[in-house]
Amino acid sequence: MPAPREVYYFKDYFLDFYKNLLPEERLKLNWIIDIVRRFDFISEKFLMSISGHKGLFELRAEIGGRIFRGFCCFGER
Repeated sequence: MPAPREVYYFKDYFLDFYKNLLPEERLKLNWIIDIVRRFDFISEKFLMSISGHKGLFELRAEIGGRIFRGFCCFGER
């Protein structure tokens, strides 16, 4: 298995958002980010390509009926 990807956050936007989540929401989001870090093939349930924008992806998490979305891109490994 390839080495895990490194995760970087743009400014403080994600961390400000993350601080306001409930503990169970944080756990689920951490789990999904870990999947993105570790695996090359990821279900569209969690990561979808944004059509018309090459290299831009939507990270998705559904937690207790609430849906959270964020944008991400990948650099070289």
